Amino acid sequence: MLMYSGAGSSPLLAAAAAWDGLAEELGSAAVSFGQVTSGLTAGVWQGAAAAAMAAAAAPYAGWLGSVAAQAVAVAGQARAAVAAFEAALAATVDPAAVAVNRMAMRAWRCRTCWGRRRAIAAVEAEYELMWAADVAAMAGYHSGASAAAAALPAFSPPAQALGGGVGAFLNALFAGPAKMLRLNAGLGNVGNYNVGLGNVGIFNLGAANVGAQNLGAANAGSGNFGFGNIGNANFGFGNSGLGLPPGMGNIGLGNAGSSNYGLANLGVGNIGFANTGSNNIGIGLTGDNLTGIGGLNSGTGNLGLFNSGTGNIGFFNSGTGNFGVFNSGSYNTGVGNAGTASTGLFNVGGFNTGVANVGSYNTGSFNAGNTNTGGFNPGKVNTGWLNTGNTNTGIANSGNVNTGAFISGNFSNGVLWRGDYEGLWGLSGGSTIPAIPIGLELNGGVGPITVLPIQILPTIPLNIHQTFSLGPLVVPDIVIPAFGGGTAIPISVGPITISPITLFPAQNFNTTFPVGPFFGLGVVNISGIEIKDLAGNVTLQLGNLNIDTRINQSFPVTVNWSTPAVTIFPNGISIPNNPLALLASASIGTLGFTIPGFTIPAAPLPLTIDIDGQIDGFSTPPITIDRIPLNLGASVTVGPILINGVNIPATPGFGNTTTAPSSGFFNSGDGGVSGFGNFGAGSSGWWNQAQTEVAGAGSGFANFGSLGSGVLNFGSGVSGLYNTGGLPPGTPAVVSGIGNVGEQLSGLSSAGTALNQSLIINLGLADVGSVNVGFGNVGDFNLGAANIGDLNVGLGNVGGGNVGFGNIGDANFGLGNAGLAAGLAGVGNIGLGNAGSGNVGFGNMGVGNIGFGNTGTNNLGIGLTGDNQTGIGGLNSGAGNIGLFNSGTGNVGLFNSGTGNFGLFNSGGYNTGIGNGGTGSTGLFNAGNFNTGVANPGSYNTGSFNVGDTNTGGFNPGSINTGWFNTGNANTGVANSGTVNTGAFITATTATASCGEATSRACSA
Repeated sequence: MLMYSGAGSSPLLAAAAAWDGLAEELGSAAVSFGQVTSGLTAGVWQGAAAAAMAAAAAPYAGWLGSVAAQAVAVAGQARAAVAAFEAALAATVDPAAVAVNRMAMRAWRCRTCWGRRRAIAAVEAEYELMWAADVAAMAGYHSGASAAAAALPAFSPPAQALGGGVGAFLNALFAGPAKMLRLNAGLGNVGNYNVGLGNVGIFNLGAANVGAQNLGAANAGSGNFGFGNIGNANFGFGNSGLGLPPGMGNIGLGNAGSSNYGLANLGVGNIGFANTGSNNIGIGLTGDNLTGIGGLNSGTGNLGLFNSGTGNIGFFNSGTGNFGVFNSGSYNTGVGNAGTASTGLFNVGGFNTGVANVGSYNTGSFNAGNTNTGGFNPGKVNTGWLNTGNTNTGIANSGNVNTGAFISGNFSNGVLWRGDYEGLWGLSGGSTIPAIPIGLELNGGVGPITVLPIQILPTIPLNIHQTFSLGPLVVPDIVIPAFGGGTAIPISVGPITISPITLFPAQNFNTTFPVGPFFGLGVVNISGIEIKDLAGNVTLQLGNLNIDTRINQSFPVTVNWSTPAVTIFPNGISIPNNPLALLASASIGTLGFTIPGFTIPAAPLPLTIDIDGQIDGFSTPPITIDRIPLNLGASVTVGPILINGVNIPATPGFGNTTTAPSSGFFNSGDGGVSGFGNFGAGSSGWWNQAQTEVAGAGSGFANFGSLGSGVLNFGSGVSGLYNTGGLPPGTPAVVSGIGNVGEQLSGLSSAGTALNQSLIINLGLADVGSVNVGFGNVGDFNLGAANIGDLNVGLGNVGGGNVGFGNIGDANFGLGNAGLAAGLAGVGNIGLGNAGSGNVGFGNMGVGNIGFGNTGTNNLGIGLTGDNQTGIGGLNSGAGNIGLFNSGTGNVGLFNSGTGNFGLFNSGGYNTGIGNGGTGSTGLFNAGNFNTGVANPGSYNTGSFNVGDTNTGGFNPGSINTGWFNTGNANTGVANSGTVNTGAFITATTATASCGEATSRACSA
């Protein structure tokens, strides 16, 4: 983890650049000093003094040149240290891969299924290999860094007169052994005394070795001889350690452990083939201190000879789930692989496809780093060869994120660049419309303006005549009864009644008076207006303007109103008889009497309103506004206007749209990618697609998924050719080999897992099933193209045991034979265009007919209609046929037994052509419906031999495809077995396919 944190190699690179600058300045000073001295002594300055001066100055110039050379050496060693660091960083396992391994471990521990122990063991073995790789990387780093430090030169002391300050400082800073010679021969070497290609370290001979004193290719460690060894003092191919310690002292091929002699031994001190344990001598022994030959196989579930692991197929395998010879790792396919799920020869790392890859996820050979596509790359995520840096596309680049060759800088495109961000290409295009000044001058005036008198209120005549009335008023009689004396004096009042009294009766008023005329603003006079241009010329002239706002008409206004009657006591007042008790000390009495009522009749009051006259109108006086001069000047500037065009920024690579910098061409996704057309992060190669933009860490050609290598693979944790992982993308399926479908699987054309697998042997393209030969067959044991079912020979047959073209059913021989109705199977027909079963001949419809154009059962002859008949029917039987020997209805042609057909030997309905057994088809031998073409068993197809429906093209067992040999659905292209793809040989369903729907191959498995 610490290798991936911190400042990285940037400080050392900065120091190397600084030493280069110092060397350049010192060299320039030495040259200048020498030129000045020689100029003086060769010119006017002669004699003994001049000679003494020249002799004294020469050592100083020499010292400056020497120190400049030594500064160059220091810069070189700093770069060597950088290379060692980068190589170690590339060789260490990415923390993301470790996290994936640990996640897989937790996932397997949580599962309760058969084979969990083997899966856990495989994951743990991979984890141990990660530790081994990290240890080897750090050992190589130590060797490389030590070599770089040892090669630092001791600075020469300056001349005595210069004083000891500078020289003492430099010598104290770089105190060490005597100056060493830096010498590499070859390309892409980093370190000292390397001979070959892409070596990192010291005294390596060969290619892509990381460490010291290695002889061969892709060795990681020290003192190894051979190919693909990890550890120290190994001799042979593909030897590695067992767990965390590196392999030491192994001699042979594919040994895992230490001090093993032989082939594919797993352990310590074994001698022989495929022994597992310690100190065994023999073949296939499992245990410790054993001698002899074990069983043909020891372990569990092995096929072959002398396998001592679990689930291996082949010879001398000592790991788990391997296919091949001398494999000591897990789920490898090939020879001498010691890693996990690699395909090829002598791969020590995991998930490699190729030869002798020490790193992981590589496609190619002799890659010591990870995730490379190509060969001899000590770095990681490179596409090409001999790259010691990272994320490069090209050859022998020692920097990072470069596209080109021999680039020691970073983020550059081209050849032989030493700096950063060199040779970048970009494109920016557009145009600018310059500023356009626009001037405007307006000279003229307004006025004078005359406003005539404005009438505010017209004359309003008043003519109101109205008389008010009062009454009638009625007062009833008031009776006062007699009363007598005594102590109590009873007095009765009433009854008293007052009727309603109307003071003013209801009255109506009506008055009419005229309103108008109105004069508004009167007449407004505006004199002429002139507008002149900048030269004083009149460009616009308006004459006098008179605006009359008067309204010379009056309008009569009639006002109607009424007043209601004013009545007091509207309900009258009635006071009933009410005795009054009065106490008195004397007696008095009187007779009663009555106050008579009275009535005042209605009579007009002497109140009359008489108004005669008018309200005079009034107007404003006339107003005159003198002429107003109008002089306006304006200047307007339009622009400048920038029109943006194409803008392609200058970035590393060409056409990349990644988030982080990438090298190569047209890559997209999160970034850190090299190669061509890749999508994702941390990938190399051509047209690889990760399941998400942030996933990746793969290499190869046209793979979908992550953490894999190879060609045309689908899934994660897959290596090899045309394999499909059975787990969701992102979860390592651990598959290697060719044409496999499943998980924890190796070998050739197998499905399932290493301990529960079935054979898939197909020869051709886009076959789904087993033992098919041809193109686009679905099923088993088919020979030809676009057959669906088993044991078919020919093209476009549906069913079993058919021979020919476009047959539907079983055991049919010929062309276009089918059942009695659309979609039904025909059985045992021989001939052309028969519908039914057991027919021999052409165009028969029914069962057991022999001949041409018969309809019915067991007829022998031509054009017969009915059952059990022999002979030749009429020229036509049936109804409405034109031609010969038609036995159906409405046919035109020969030997048609269906309805409404045109042509020969048609047994279906409304077909045009020959031998069509379906409905509404045009062409030859179509058993399906509404087809155009030849021998389509499906329906709605345009083309030939389409077994599915609604295809355009040929030999498509799937549906809604455009192209050829597509076994999936809704594809455009050739031989796609997935769904909704555009291209060729694509097994993925979509970029977001989930487990269970990933591919048709996975589903069939």
